[in-house]
Formats: sequence, C-alpha cells, structure tokens
Amino acid sequence: MDFRSVIEANRESYMDELFEVLRQKSISAQNDIRECAELMMEKLGQMSPSRSSADLPFIEPIRKAAEASFHKEAFIQPSMGGSLPDAVWTKVLGTPSVVPYANVDEANHSPNENLVVEHFYSGIETTCRVIAEMKHITL
Repeated sequence: MDFRSVIEANRESYMDELFEVLRQKSISAQNDIRECAELMMEKLGQMSPSRSSADLPFIEPIRKAAEASFHKEAFIQPSMGGSLPDAVWTKVLGTPSVVPYANVDEANHSPNENLVVEHFYSGIETTCRVIAEMKHITL
C-alpha cells in the first residue's frame, strides 16, 4: 500500500493509525473473510513531503522563460502530487527546488503517460533561458 502525505501531516503516526483502523475493521467484520485474517504490516520506506515557496526570486524568471519558449501563459502550481526525494534538496541541503515543467496532462507514471515532443524541445529551450537569467538573481 502506498499513500501520500502533505507537509503539515505527522507522518510518523500514519503507520500506527492505519494499523489500528484496519485492525478494528477486521475484528468488527461480520461473516467476512477479514474476520479470520491475521493482520501484518511492514513499513518499507518513506519519503518526506516537500514544498518550495512560489514567491522565491527565481520563480518569475522561470515563468517568463517558460512563456517565451512555449508561447503560452505559464501556470505556477506551488504544490503537486509526486514521489521524488525532493526533501533532500529542501530539508537536508536547505535549498529550494522547482519540479520540472511539462504538459498539464502528462499523467506521469500512469498507463497513459505522455509528453508532447514539441514540449520536450521547448523545455530544453526554457532551461537554457533560465540558466542565462540566473546570473541576475540574488538568492
């Protein structure tokens, strides 16, 4: 089982809380196979949630670079679902992180994951523009 947490959540209590809910459901189930089932859970790992502010000084140059490369208005979304060790950047190294830009319907890691080829090249152009602008930004 895999589930996502949010920044404000107490991830350490998730496992105990989930186990207790499942244990209660298995005990209270009437005439159900769960009634006889032994419940066992093992935590295999975890990634901490992470978020960088959309107000950081480099967000505006990234937005402008994306709009110049994609010829469309950029949409800044400060939080989005995903599994990546982003907290290594934001919490361990103490540096902000920006998750990559892509088409809005890319559906990462799903059966219909996609990336428009022109967007791939526009992403490369955006990265070049961002690198060129970063020398003007004071963090």
